[in-house]
Parts: sequence; C-alpha cells; structure tokens
Amino acid sequence: MESSLNMSCKITLSDDRKYVVIRYTGEINKNIIMPFIVQAHVLARKNNIDKFYMDMTSARNTDSFSDICEFSYADTGKVPEINTSAVVAAVVDPEDHSHDFIERLLWLNGVDILLFTSREKAVSYLHETPGNRKIIREALRG
Repeated sequence: MESSLNMSCKITLSDDRKYVVIRYTGEINKNIIMPFIVQAHVLARKNNIDKFYMDMTSARNTDSFSDICEFSYADTGKVPEINTSAVVAAVVDPEDHSHDFIERLLWLNGVDILLFTSREKAVSYLHETPGNRKIIREALRG
C-alpha cells in the first residue's frame, strides 16, 4: 500500500490473474496518480496482462479542466510504460462525477475505458471480447 497525505493506492493482481487491480482512496490528481499508473502497467507487462480494474469509489479527482486535458491527451501518451491499448474498467461512486470528463477524453483519444458504478459489471466488461466491449460502449454512449 502506497500513500501520501490525502490519498492511498493499492496495486495487486486479480485472483484469476486476468487483470491488474488498482484501488485509490482520497483526493487524487494527475501528478499523484501517474507513478501508480506506471507501476500498475509495469506489473501488467511482467504478467502479460492488458486489462485494469480501477476502484475509485473512495477517490475524488481534484484536477482542473486544463490538467484533465493535459493528462488525457499528452501525459498518458508520453510515458512509454503505459499501454494505451489496454482495457480499463473503473468503478466510481454514483454521486461522484469528478472522473467523467477524464473518461470521456481518454475514450475520444482511443483508450478503451469505461466507468461503472457496479464492481460486477466492471469485472464482466474486462472479460468480454473486444467486439462485445465495443457493442457495450456504443450502447452506453448512445
């Protein structure tokens, strides 16, 4: 478990070793989480995994609009350890919309990311085929 003054992060493999689990708590921003994202992607690469389950139900994003844009369009593409073709299912608190804009921008930038309010639906998404994930995303996006 890694932590700072206002947040913590735990990175593990799922029990079936099919995806990396990242659990954030507290206040987060791009500068705080980037080292954890890199650490998670390094673990994934070592285990030949390209799927990530992010539990953000207890984490609130405090980034500004410009920080979100920079993270979504520049930062993630500049770090060679980050697999931008990975699949990301993130679970958020239904009342917390601080992650919505990031998800949308990453998705528009080609990242297979989707927010969920149910752990079961997020894990199910990770086990879907690429074709089925596309159908799910299109149905949810309208």
